[in-house]
Amino acid sequence: MTPARIERAEGTAGSLVLMISLLVGLDTPYISAGEIETAMRSASAVQIDAAKRPVAQGNEEARWLAVRYAAEAEHHYLEAIRYEERAIRIDPAKDSRGTNRNTLLSAADFHWTRMLDLRTRAQLFRVEADQHSLR
Repeated sequence: MTPARIERAEGTAGSLVLMISLLVGLDTPYISAGEIETAMRSASAVQIDAAKRPVAQGNEEARWLAVRYAAEAEHHYLEAIRYEERAIRIDPAKDSRGTNRNTLLSAADFHWTRMLDLRTRAQLFRVEADQHSLR
């Protein structure tokens, strides 16, 4: 069961970029922090830069997709933790059958699964970007 309003985790843009890069392993020399921030701010800016350099267009697009998937994976990671923390805070005396806890843990499980899927996609697009750069 998903809540009608999803709260976003608070943090600075720099720390978010750092968390995302550490989460999906973007510490390779091929993707800079500036590229990550640019891709997170605006898809069109990355697409314009890629259009200026037609040779590297596939490379830039794959990098941009990797960063976007990594950002979405970070969102699902934070949501999974939030749901698990809410499930832990439920008093067992008030939820004797465990239905509320199970509902929250099921939602957390969904977010964990989605996060792993998105991390895999991000990794695939990073590999694709590396292959484009070798061509």
